[in-house]
Amino acid sequence: MSQPAIPATHVVGVGSYADVMIFNALVLSFNDDESWAEFQVPAGKDDSGAAIWLPFDSRIQVNEIAPKSWPPLEGDIWEANGVTMWTCAGADGVTLYFVTEDNIRTSYMEADPPLPLTIQQALAQYGNALALNYRP
Repeated sequence: MSQPAIPATHVVGVGSYADVMIFNALVLSFNDDESWAEFQVPAGKDDSGAAIWLPFDSRIQVNEIAPKSWPPLEGDIWEANGVTMWTCAGADGVTLYFVTEDNIRTSYMEADPPLPLTIQQALAQYGNALALNYRP
């Protein structure tokens, strides 16, 4: 008996072994002993996503990619490694920046001061050291 052809969108066939990576899943809940976690799988172009339960053991690797309460909202106050940052919208009204006291001082002392970090740059630089202190 021949096996059915693998659809062009699949890279594995039924019965084969595969490593599965799920990017940008939101942690929804834990079971009572926190040995399992429920994750919201991001929506694809033709679906609304799905919730799945996965065990916390050597079979599954989970890496936190953004701190709780991410992404920042305008007016938030965040902190990382002792640096306080205010979230402000740029001139385009879309890009969010983390403004620090040093950014403000520099803007008065330099003719062409550098822009503050965007929220994406701050996440890349500080990672999970970022913590929300205040949300209006």
